[in-house]
Amino acid sequence: TLSRALALCLADRLLEREPGQADRLLPEWAHDTLFPVLVDLRTYAAQLAGGSAPDSLLDYIADDLSLNADQFYHQLIVPGGLMFILDGIGLALEQVETLIGMVLDTPNRIVLTALPYVGTDVHARALLADFATVALTPWALEQMETFARRWYAELERQEWIDRESARDLPGQLCSALRRPEIGSLTGRPSLMMLIALLHTTQGRLPPDRVTFYHELIDHMITYWSAGGIQEERDLRQVFDLDNLRDAVALATYQAYAYLAG
Repeated sequence: TLSRALALCLADRLLEREPGQADRLLPEWAHDTLFPVLVDLRTYAAQLAGGSAPDSLLDYIADDLSLNADQFYHQLIVPGGLMFILDGIGLALEQVETLIGMVLDTPNRIVLTALPYVGTDVHARALLADFATVALTPWALEQMETFARRWYAELERQEWIDRESARDLPGQLCSALRRPEIGSLTGRPSLMMLIALLHTTQGRLPPDRVTFYHELIDHMITYWSAGGIQEERDLRQVFDLDNLRDAVALATYQAYAYLAG
């Protein structure tokens, strides 16, 4: 969302639309007028996996602009004035690193977006070392509770639950969000949605941590499998869940045993 908003603001400045989105960049913006080159790396990674995208990110962007790679580099990148917005770098880290190596010493700017877990990757940390880092504000409890209320209001609007449930269930979910084992997971919107789904289907969240995690993992696998393409195998046919839980428990215990203190 942030990447698309930034690209839209920059495009508005170029087109001198009035009124436009560009006002949102002021008064702090001090980078002149830049041409936004927004690259959704989720789309690129999916095409790369399917064999329909080039290995070079430069070739991929140039093709999107109806240019060949040499034209793109010499006519646009070398003169400068571009803002590369590479969204979701964890999905194509090596290709992003190669592109940055080509762009870094040119008069252009680069914005990279990544999910928090990317920062734990040694390769990613080395790549990001020379970049200024800005963290988006994490979800606070107040935002999570707003989500819970709007979640059930929407279910009532869709007539999936009755008015009484829409009145009672948000308060129960909001209370559950204050539990440490649940609150620690809700900072990721995708997990927050799964927790809300679990609460909706069960009418509650399990009182003990172990059962809660088990049921949450079952939900994750179920919904991931339901959203997969037909050719993909259902994860429940690939993994024995009991063995998977045992393996995760063992790995967690071993990691815990090495913690200082």
